[in-house]
Amino acid sequence: MSSEDNKRIAKNTIFLYLRMLVTVIVTLYTSRIILDTLGVDDYGIFNVVGGVVMMLGFITNTMASASQRFFAYELGQNNFEKLKKTFSTTFSIYLIFTVIVVVFGETIGLWFVQNKLTIPPERIEATFWVYQFTILTFIVTILRIPYNSLIIAHEKMSFYAWSSIIEVFLKLVIVFILVWFSFDKLILFGALTFVVAITVTVIYIVFCIVKFAESKYRFVWDRDLFKTMFGFASWNLFAASANVGMNEGVNVLLNIFFRPAINAARGIAFQISSQVIAFVGNFQMAASPQIIKYYASGNIDNMEKLYYQSSRLSYFLLYTISLPLLLETELLLGWWLKEVPEYTVLFTRLVIINRLVDCMSGTIIPVVQATGKIKFYQIFVGTTIILNVPISYILLKNGASPEITMYIMIALSSIALFVRLFVVRSLLGFKVKDYLNLVVKNNLLITIFSAIVPIMLYYYMRQNLISFFLIGTVSVIATLISIYLIGLNVNEKEKLLMFIKKYFKK
Repeated sequence: MSSEDNKRIAKNTIFLYLRMLVTVIVTLYTSRIILDTLGVDDYGIFNVVGGVVMMLGFITNTMASASQRFFAYELGQNNFEKLKKTFSTTFSIYLIFTVIVVVFGETIGLWFVQNKLTIPPERIEATFWVYQFTILTFIVTILRIPYNSLIIAHEKMSFYAWSSIIEVFLKLVIVFILVWFSFDKLILFGALTFVVAITVTVIYIVFCIVKFAESKYRFVWDRDLFKTMFGFASWNLFAASANVGMNEGVNVLLNIFFRPAINAARGIAFQISSQVIAFVGNFQMAASPQIIKYYASGNIDNMEKLYYQSSRLSYFLLYTISLPLLLETELLLGWWLKEVPEYTVLFTRLVIINRLVDCMSGTIIPVVQATGKIKFYQIFVGTTIILNVPISYILLKNGASPEITMYIMIALSSIALFVRLFVVRSLLGFKVKDYLNLVVKNNLLITIFSAIVPIMLYYYMRQNLISFFLIGTVSVIATLISIYLIGLNVNEKEKLLMFIKKYFKK
């Protein structure tokens, strides 16, 4: 890889980490206040109703990955005219999908919410209005995605970071409004979330129109392009549906078999994990466009190097913060929330473990998408992941406790990682053995050796503020030492030492 490419990835990662830092702080604060203001049951209702609508999210996920891939590919080939046509075609497809969302959401989706979810009778009307606002929010988000994809493909992460910061501060305003007004807070929360979505979408559209000439929509009909993009999206459809099943589908099952408080616990766990995964997601987002551009320009060697390097660094970044969080989950939740719903601690730990498994697949996905040959990848991976829903249903039906859904999720994510590796080997010839040695084996060794001392401290110390700082500090130091000794190759160690020497000389 060229030094210029590395600098661009590093610069974009810094912008994304700035975004993440602000987002994490504000989101954790707002989540605490929203849970306290809405109450456990209303928070659970919002989580599960949003989950029903997010089952439509596979449409968004499908087209988002498709549009990012095609935009980055055309940029990699410097084909501006094709890029303009690709953007307009993408937006036209999104307009079609918004109609599908409305029809599906107001028929089958509405029927499901009103007849299958466990909702207290006195909250049925509020649930109806929250559902309507959630659909509207979802539609606005769909129309934002072509612009979002274009920004990421152009690697304009500074704008992406600042717009996300604006969005999170608007959500902070929602919290204050909820506290100040006495109107039904669940309905008000849904309405204000919709207003924020509209505001942020307008910001994205205006920025793209000003900066990127190709973002000016004009109706074009290119049958071959439409067929190619729609075919790419269609094969993504199954895997995206499977991911929904692993997340939102299970959320619905928990509501059917248990009570909204369980959904609240799961919602909190996933909210925490979404902030944790942002640490690695930012890096992967910065690396993904470059992977696709390397493929488009025929630079397969640099693509393979970035594939292994980004996979290793992704895990290093995530595990460094995950270890202290896994050990101190109960203490942190107790400080953060006024009321910690049952199962929240266990759910949070299991979701973070699943994120660690999933993060090793983060840069495998753009590698496959770069080739455009995703048919068998999506069939095999999607089939593996979607098993979560039927297996969870059978076990819950036979009296299993809620956490069984998390154990199934971790097991299937582990299997899916190996499925992905074999597909990459068939497409590009990248050896599974190399990935297991360079990435998986090193990650496991780092995990084992770095966890020994922190776990001993956790079990022998009384849980308080002193233990929190001691265990957290020891965890980070042990992880960094293990990464240096086990995770870095000779060249990377030399570069790190040179950087440290240069920094301390200043």
